[in-house]
Amino acid sequence: MPLRVNTNISAFNSKRILGNNTKDLSLRIERLSSGLKVNRAADDAAGLSVSEGLRSEISGFLQGIRNSEQATNLIQTAESALNEVNAILIRMRELAVQSSSTTVNNQNRESVNAEFVQLSNEIDRIAQVTSYNNTSLLTGFGNAVSSDVTASVSGSQAAISNIDIAIQEVVRTRGGLGAIQNRLGTNIRANSVMAENDRASDSTIRDADVAREVSALARSQILSQSGLSVFAQANVQAASVLTLLQ
Repeated sequence: MPLRVNTNISAFNSKRILGNNTKDLSLRIERLSSGLKVNRAADDAAGLSVSEGLRSEISGFLQGIRNSEQATNLIQTAESALNEVNAILIRMRELAVQSSSTTVNNQNRESVNAEFVQLSNEIDRIAQVTSYNNTSLLTGFGNAVSSDVTASVSGSQAAISNIDIAIQEVVRTRGGLGAIQNRLGTNIRANSVMAENDRASDSTIRDADVAREVSALARSQILSQSGLSVFAQANVQAASVLTLLQ
């Protein structure tokens, strides 16, 4: 093999390979530091495009979950208020039944009516104050029962009939709210599963395989160190021409 001084091909070759190894070493260090396989578009342009689409979907799923959770909170607020209204109506029915008895005189009925009126007013108050995010939830439930139980037995019996209708309406509304809440729960679970699957796909594209990167890092370190040694030897080889001049 001829000896050349002006053009040291061995040194150029070893320098090129050393540069490649150094670049690969930097890449491995970057991936291990960030935990990501794709840190910029140049790392995987196609994969980055897919990943960004998945992240957009994940964001939508998560917002859908938050929306459903907030709707569930709204329903729970309304349902809790209706539960109290139902308990009040049951007590009002007890009073109306008590007042309808022939063993109760009108003076007794006035005492019963005092509590009856207060309970009716409380239903009105609950209907007015129950809201979520400044939105009234029980519009139409106020003044649900307004019969007077003081006048006579027939008045008490009319109150019982009105209360029964009101109780049925409350039960029907609570049943509807429960069905909607179950649907929202299904929506939350479905969105959670889809978000989880998209995250798994995104992780496959973006996240670094630490074990693989550590192995590649060790390989790059060895090659870089040996490359430096070979590069030095290539330069020494050119200097050996001086021995011919002695």
